[in-house]
Amino acid sequence: MKRKAKLKAVLINPETETVQDVEIEHSLEALQKAVDGYIETVSFPQGHVMIVNEEGTFRPNFKTFEILGAIIHGPALTVGMGSSDFINTKIKAVTVEKLIAWNY
Repeated sequence: MKRKAKLKAVLINPETETVQDVEIEHSLEALQKAVDGYIETVSFPQGHVMIVNEEGTFRPNFKTFEILGAIIHGPALTVGMGSSDFINTKIKAVTVEKLIAWNY
């Protein structure tokens, strides 16, 4: 049985106002589960990408946060971006947490 690859990411949960380093299965299903729905990406400097819920702005029950000028609705994952796929992030939760304003 082939072992599924893991992806190092930072999980941002505005519901609990927590930011944590995680390892998540590197699959579409796992990414969708982490953000509670279909995914889309928001690009950030230095090769980082935030994976968010593509319908987050239409879900009034999602809490929000602001990071680097972007308002994000619902949970998000910060990962790195390779030439054509997500890669392990090099940024840590403690750094991301300093950039967040909760319930924006």
